[in-house]
Amino acid sequence: MELVHSGSGKVVARQVPEPSARQQQLLQALKLVLPATVPEAQVTVGTRKKINHVRKPLGK
Repeated sequence: MELVHSGSGKVVARQVPEPSARQQQLLQALKLVLPATVPEAQVTVGTRKKINHVRKPLGK
């Protein structure tokens, strides 16, 4: 989940939602612990080609 500042519209923090009871059981069985927050990715992704131009039509 992203927490967004209402005035600026910028993401203030990212939180991991609480797992359900079944998900918690699976995480415990796998001995995994989810972090409370997730750091913001400092990556900008750009493409030079439009995907629609590269894909072939279905059935041909």
